[in-house]
Amino acid sequence: RHLAGRPVEVLLELPRLEDPQIRKAIKLLMTLWAPAFILGESALSDLAGARMVRLSLEYGNCEESAYGYVAFAMTIGWRLGDYARAHEYGRLGIALNERLADLRLRCKVHHRFAALVNPWRKPFATCFPHAKEAVRAGLECGDFMIAAYGQFQQSWWGMQVEPDLG
Repeated sequence: RHLAGRPVEVLLELPRLEDPQIRKAIKLLMTLWAPAFILGESALSDLAGARMVRLSLEYGNCEESAYGYVAFAMTIGWRLGDYARAHEYGRLGIALNERLADLRLRCKVHHRFAALVNPWRKPFATCFPHAKEAVRAGLECGDFMIAAYGQFQQSWWGMQVEPDLG
């Protein structure tokens, strides 16, 4: 509704979030998202993702907004069944993370996209580069848990894809 028919990509051009209190709120929501998701508190994780996006729309983008867009993509996909729009939000999260050159969250953004958004719309083989980037960025920034998740995802997608023998 807040996009008013505009494409998702326009969110990449939002101004830079300057308000430190709003940024802390988005960061807190980001921190809340994973435990809520893992515990199966889907209403809470859905709400956290949606609220991160709403705050970004109202106040501008920050590094944590990229995570929010990917989290929101997951909600749009499995709650609303709008996998095309979900993929757009996931790609937006990747693009924003790249634009802001934020290595700290790059591993999480790429992992969530590879594992929980991209497979809805693209072949499994296209998940490999994102899982590989999750591993690389996780090792570089010291987020070894997400690096391990990315390594697992590479193995998982490897079992799902026929090898190219030719």
